[in-house]
Amino acid sequence: EFNPELVIISAGFDSAKGDLLGDCCVTPAGYQHMTSLLRNLAGGKLILQLEGGYNVDVVAECMAACMATLLGDPVMAVTDSRPSTSALASIERARTAVKPYWKCLTPEDTPIVVEPEKPIESFPMPIINCCHEDVIR
Repeated sequence: EFNPELVIISAGFDSAKGDLLGDCCVTPAGYQHMTSLLRNLAGGKLILQLEGGYNVDVVAECMAACMATLLGDPVMAVTDSRPSTSALASIERARTAVKPYWKCLTPEDTPIVVEPEKPIESFPMPIINCCHEDVIR
C-alpha cells in the first residue's frame, strides 16, 4: 500500500545516545539500520536533510553512519536490545493514526509482541539501544 516515489528524512539526532537533551539512546548503528530500511523504499531515492542535535560529536558520528549506508557500506551490527515501553507506545500511537490509510499497519495484521525473556517477534529490527529503566527485559 505504501509506495513513495521519494523518501525525505528530517535527520535530527537529538534522540541519539550521548545527546543529553533528547536522551533516547539511539545508537549510530540504530540510525544506520533505519537508513538502510528506508533506502529500500522509492527505488533508493532518499534525501537525508541534517536537522541537528545538541551534541556536535554525536551528530557527526550518527550522520557519518547514515552516509556510509547511502554510499553502500556494510551496516554495523546492532546489539540485541529491546525497545522501551515508551517506544512501543509511540509505535502503537503512530500505527493507530495511519490505520485508516494503510491497512497493512493495523494492529490485527502486524501485532507487536513483547514478553519478558523472549525475543521481539514482529519488530522489524532491534534499532533502539535503550538506556532507560523502563526497558522490557
